[in-house]
Amino acid sequence: MFESVKNKTHKQGFLSLLTFIVGGTQGEAGFAYVPKADAEKLLKVEPTFITLDASVKNAQGQIKAVATSVAIEALTNQAGNTAQSEPAAQKETVTTTTYEIRTLTVLPAILRGGKKADSYPFEKLAAFPDAGNSFFVPATEAKPNPAKNLASTVASANKRYKGVKEFTVRKETIEGKTTGALVIRTK
Repeated sequence: MFESVKNKTHKQGFLSLLTFIVGGTQGEAGFAYVPKADAEKLLKVEPTFITLDASVKNAQGQIKAVATSVAIEALTNQAGNTAQSEPAAQKETVTTTTYEIRTLTVLPAILRGGKKADSYPFEKLAAFPDAGNSFFVPATEAKPNPAKNLASTVASANKRYKGVKEFTVRKETIEGKTTGALVIRTK
């Protein structure tokens, strides 16, 4: 069904529209109201599946569509083929979880992220211009521009030490080649 339609989303849309029209045709009304543009696209793809009557419209401007016996048979066959071709592994299995009931005598401590050790020695830096006011991070193959990589880390350190310490990062180049980055405590 809809073999000429290559796009899966469009094919699914046509299938949904046809299913709706077949439901309306087999229902009490004997037809379904559908948007004219969508119905015309479906008619163009499968001209034997539906008949349209643009003279009958609902309040939303949708037109009357009736599914043909060819469409009803094709849709029935499509539904049967889909159900038969569904592998058993894809069918949903329900599993139940069992929980172990325990009796505690002491309430466990709350474990949260806590303070992790810094990857870089921000805490140890002295303020500029004192000795020990910066550290150097060399460029590597994995991180050829460490100043760019450190920008976020330095911004986080500035937030963490706000009002007490302040840091900046500078790219260090020799003869136009990046050799690394300097992180400097400015305050």
